[in-house]
Amino acid sequence: MSNLQKFKHQQPSEDILITNVQKLMRERKLNEAELSRRTEIPQPTLHKILSGKTADPRISTIKILADFFEVTLDDLYQENLSFAHKPLPQGISIPIISWSDSLNAKTVINELTPSNWQQWIIVDGTEDQFLYGLTSKPCFEPYFPRGTILVVDSKQKANDGDLVVVHYPNTNEATLRELSIDGPNRLLMPLNDTYAPDKLDDSIKILGMVVQSRFLY
Repeated sequence: MSNLQKFKHQQPSEDILITNVQKLMRERKLNEAELSRRTEIPQPTLHKILSGKTADPRISTIKILADFFEVTLDDLYQENLSFAHKPLPQGISIPIISWSDSLNAKTVINELTPSNWQQWIIVDGTEDQFLYGLTSKPCFEPYFPRGTILVVDSKQKANDGDLVVVHYPNTNEATLRELSIDGPNRLLMPLNDTYAPDKLDDSIKILGMVVQSRFLY
């Protein structure tokens, strides 16, 4: 019998588990939705556990909660426990979407939840921003290595030298350009020197500005 199986066999009252998880959530100012996003536990599953509707939750799910809160399984089932913990990483959870979905990012993202979308990342930011992630394309190398996540803010105004996500007419997905402003002239500079810059006009739409990048090994 494995250690997890032994623990499950000896598992005490679920009421203590619920009390301790709720206490940890209050200390870190997390609601069910945010805890679900950060742990990737589906929100309906998490709600059933915290409401006591799941009498015998899977030990693998409880282990995810213990690891997230940096406590042990025994801690979560210990009565009147005072938790000593390290601060959790600050930031917000945003979805990683496709370059085609970025054309209608707001509509697409409003439909996404941890239960129907698996690709999320925690980044520096605030709820006032409208952030989402995009995976870099091979044509962006060597500017961005393959696998880089680009964090885009669709509300922030772009300035000279900023990287912007743009949509060209008669194309079915967005791409990335560097905005160059020189007096009245506004150019979109390609990341690949083999292509010529384009003049920014009303037919080309700027969808957002790259504010962070993350390279995932």
